[in-house]
Amino acid sequence: MKKYLLLIFMLAVAFGQYRRLNIDAISPYYDGDADSTLQVINSGSGFLYAVFVELTSADTLFLRFYDTAEDTIAVGTVESGSVLNFEIAGTTATSAVVPFYFGPFGLPFQAGIKYAVMKSDSTDPTTGIRINAVYLGD
Repeated sequence: MKKYLLLIFMLAVAFGQYRRLNIDAISPYYDGDADSTLQVINSGSGFLYAVFVELTSADTLFLRFYDTAEDTIAVGTVESGSVLNFEIAGTTATSAVVPFYFGPFGLPFQAGIKYAVMKSDSTDPTTGIRINAVYLGD
């Protein structure tokens, strides 16, 4: 997992000259037990470069990102402000890592970078889901 974060960091540094980034502001994020409650990667505007989801569940899961400053929104519905919805097929292996890359310029968020992971019925996953992310925030 660390090699993925290093690769994304190196790409961000390489392309930083095009966006005039403050490279010191690029940050890693880790959540060792992602669930269906709204989680905060960055509370202000920023860019999301990559997310790695490690799962150990046979359940199909949904990773939903939100561009919002709100702390309490209904994460179970698409209409509640989600900007990205990813369906992640379950695995029968011990664990699997699913990478999401958002290019050298990242995915912009205006109000905040937040997410939730849930099963298809919007309930909390019962097994540990780990999230690693690389972002640039204010």
